[in-house]
Amino acid sequence: DPMSYSSHLSSADLIIHVAGITHSDRADRYYAVNTGAGGSLISLAETYGVKRFIYISTRAIGPGCGAYGASKRMLEKRLQTSSLDWVILRVAEVYGVTKNEGINALMAQVLRKKVVLIPGNGEFMLTPIHVEDVATAVCTIAEMPAIRMKTYTLCGPKTYSIKGFIWVMCQIIGLGRVGILIPLFVIRLGIVLKRFFHLPFHVTRDQVQRLTV
Repeated sequence: DPMSYSSHLSSADLIIHVAGITHSDRADRYYAVNTGAGGSLISLAETYGVKRFIYISTRAIGPGCGAYGASKRMLEKRLQTSSLDWVILRVAEVYGVTKNEGINALMAQVLRKKVVLIPGNGEFMLTPIHVEDVATAVCTIAEMPAIRMKTYTLCGPKTYSIKGFIWVMCQIIGLGRVGILIPLFVIRLGIVLKRFFHLPFHVTRDQVQRLTV
């Protein structure tokens, strides 16, 4: 709702845009929130003369990443054609946040359960980065106006397969876990079935698409 924040933009020099919706079963919500509402924010920033705009995007931005990645890419393009001094940060898998989704949900599963469910063959790749490192990068860029009209991919220092990441966690903390591989067709079937039944299954179609890409 632009009316809820537009009055604050007249005195703003910088917008750091982190808001968005993820893990939705409805593609139209991605476009309404991530693209539509984000585009409204960019237009208002231009109107009020905001100088600088840092957009937290996603590394899962290419073809085949589903409606989430497509909605984020559409907003990137809108920002790149704006009159603002923009910087786009395509962030990899962020851990260390309180929200129990994505890589944080995987880490919570490893910590709490002796049997860990692993999607596919466990070889999909992750480049996890801690939330504090993301915040440090954003704050550093915010204070460096010479960095402008640039797009960066922000990743952690190492790349792991999902199985490799779980193994590293277990080695560091001293845990014994059993991993069970869940074929992707089973996950996709669960996504379809939860439309008709109240299943405790919180994976969405675009999550699988992003994971495989």
